[in-house]
Amino acid sequence: MQTKANSNRIIVHRRVIPGLDVLTPTERENFWNSVNLLEQFSPDCPFLFPELIKKIDTHEPLYVLRVNSSLRATFRITENNQIEIIDLFPQERIDNYDWKKASLVIEHEKI
Repeated sequence: MQTKANSNRIIVHRRVIPGLDVLTPTERENFWNSVNLLEQFSPDCPFLFPELIKKIDTHEPLYVLRVNSSLRATFRITENNQIEIIDLFPQERIDNYDWKKASLVIEHEKI
């Protein structure tokens, strides 16, 4: 079983590792295959994998990676151009998320 990316440019944050342990072998393989594709990713050319990568609407360089039909990973580009995988979660977390409530909380915190 693969336990790290095939690149020194890609870092998987330690909080992601426990999530990998509960995946099926096929899901883990999908994860590592998707993560290794990021070696070719550049914010200057974000449309290289438009069906797999979406920028999150924020001022930070945060992106969502589609691992498979049910898994997503978030990653960011660090100052030294490394790619750090910071979270792994099911698509249903996004589907069930109350975006309206979250935006109200964010607006309240700005005050």
